[in-house]
Amino acid sequence: MLKHLSVLTLTLAMTALSGCGNLPLSTGTGAGDNTSLLGRVTHLGKDPGQDLTLGLKRYDGATFQKTGISTRSNRQGDYRFESLSPGKYQVFYDDQGEVVESADVNTVGAYVDAAVQVATVGSGSAPNVNFDVGWDLSPTIKPNGSFRPGSADRFSFSSKYGDAGAEYQILVADTNKSSVWSSAWTTSSSFGWNGNRGSETNSPTGSYSGTGSHFYQVKFRTSGTKFGGEGSYGQTKWIPFTLVR
Repeated sequence: MLKHLSVLTLTLAMTALSGCGNLPLSTGTGAGDNTSLLGRVTHLGKDPGQDLTLGLKRYDGATFQKTGISTRSNRQGDYRFESLSPGKYQVFYDDQGEVVESADVNTVGAYVDAAVQVATVGSGSAPNVNFDVGWDLSPTIKPNGSFRPGSADRFSFSSKYGDAGAEYQILVADTNKSSVWSSAWTTSSSFGWNGNRGSETNSPTGSYSGTGSHFYQVKFRTSGTKFGGEGSYGQTKWIPFTLVR
């Protein structure tokens, strides 16, 4: 069983799949010509060991929007969406903003895979989308640990499994999960923070005097793309920590 891995609450089914069986079908139906999208989701290169609920985003000509279509994998991670209208899609997993409850962080909080094109029936094989939701983070600022700005403390962590060359960002938030500081995007996996407020900068200058309970996330994206764009991207769950000054 995966540690800390929750199931996306988009149309959550009440019973678990047993064995391999047939691949699950999607809950959505497209109009006109349609086809399928299928693949496998893994955890640190292995079967997830539980069924996961996956969603779809579709490109509307400007941005990728959630479709409300979902499907469930089997325990081996195999999944399939059917009856999709032609278009550009992204498969995603989302834990709906959960908070890490122990120091053993080994999964993403959200993952959106790179966009693929679903064509009309008869124009080619169905796109195959495989991705891994595992992330043995091994953070230096552990859940419920402390961080002192301007000291030797750093937000350091292990690279995302299966996403070689990814870029990373640290996001620090207050108890309402409102952003206080986010680092610049970089391939580094270690970030210092001076305790000031700022956005996408490693040298923030905005005044911030907050202390006590806070949260942080580690975000990643395919190098050279943008978070929320066509490349793959994602983030950890919220990790609680104490800000000490």
